[in-house]
Amino acid sequence: MANFNSKILLFGEYTILRGAVGLAIPYSAYSGELILPNNESILSRKELDSNVVIKKLAIHLSHMEPFASNKHIDQFFEDALLGLHFNSNIPKNYGVGSSGAMVAAIYKLYFANEYAELNHSVYSQIKNELAAIESFFHGKSSGIDPLVSFLNKPTLINAPSNHLLYQFPENIKVFLIDSNVPSKTIGLVDLFMEKCKTQEKEIISLILENNRAIMSILELNLDAFKRIKSFCNLEQKLLPEMFENSSEIVELANQNVTNCCVKLCGSGDGGFLLCFAKSEYYHDISKLFDQKGYKTEAILNRTDDLISL
Repeated sequence: MANFNSKILLFGEYTILRGAVGLAIPYSAYSGELILPNNESILSRKELDSNVVIKKLAIHLSHMEPFASNKHIDQFFEDALLGLHFNSNIPKNYGVGSSGAMVAAIYKLYFANEYAELNHSVYSQIKNELAAIESFFHGKSSGIDPLVSFLNKPTLINAPSNHLLYQFPENIKVFLIDSNVPSKTIGLVDLFMEKCKTQEKEIISLILENNRAIMSILELNLDAFKRIKSFCNLEQKLLPEMFENSSEIVELANQNVTNCCVKLCGSGDGGFLLCFAKSEYYHDISKLFDQKGYKTEAILNRTDDLISL
């Protein structure tokens, strides 16, 4: 069966809930695929755990429209009973869309056939249906994570765009930093929404900085690093609770603030952080984090079609 990549939300975490622009890309270093075992297969504990989740999801969708009336819902239910599971190396609770990739795989195999052609006119509807499925895992979903995995394309959210291609400025290197602690999202969204009430002007400033950073990237501006750093500094200032399990990483980055900066990757409070470094200093900075026990993973630059929603 097809492989589905994880995703990285480069910009838009939390602020996207208030209408900010989001920029997400597929990340092929982590991926997964659905596997339907044969009658003689013996599932591992990890595979059994995945199958249990898929069984529960099949029951859930069998009572939810439009999936309940889909002609393939019975096949999904039957395959779940036969041991269907998601074989994945995507780390859970790290901000790279482990549930999103699974949802994308299930949707592609059983439900995407309702659309004769996949094009821009149906992307919003697909996102809504993916969100409905992923809500099983999180209670609420924007649908962005599974959409990026499903389309396997860089995606711009909440903004029409004249940019047809995604490419990161070559003078900036982007990499993940492992905080060594899984993220805990419980209560963080509520905390952010409360800040929107009590610190309205500051959050508006964060949204504006987020949007400026994205536009500077898409336009390949020479001052893109300056824009990104401005956003990172403001995010750390306004959302300190989301960095509590990554305080040493932030401190190390701020010691090299002229040449690098860090921001959240997903909900924060653990998981991965995103680091942006001036290209000529990338190797020294990533080596510094590695020496301190924080594994780094480079995100390769790519030129690809940009989907705009």
